[in-house]
Amino acid sequence: MKRVIRTLPGFARLRRFVETVTRWDLLLAIIPLAFASAATASKTFGVPLESAMLAASAIGLLTLLDGLFLRPPNGLQGA
Repeated sequence: MKRVIRTLPGFARLRRFVETVTRWDLLLAIIPLAFASAATASKTFGVPLESAMLAASAIGLLTLLDGLFLRPPNGLQGA
């Protein structure tokens, strides 16, 4: 008997989830990921915590500037 597996149910759900992720979701995810990465780098590589948090703050600031001022939402995404 020959079995044909076209897609796995988990992958279809994951694909639908990835298709619904917007730019704004990614911008909101970058900020805590920057701080988590800074804390991890501080512990793992011995980088001073203050320096790592300063870098994470700069990344968060650039993310906010991009999302709020450089390319702000125009309210027409769902129209």
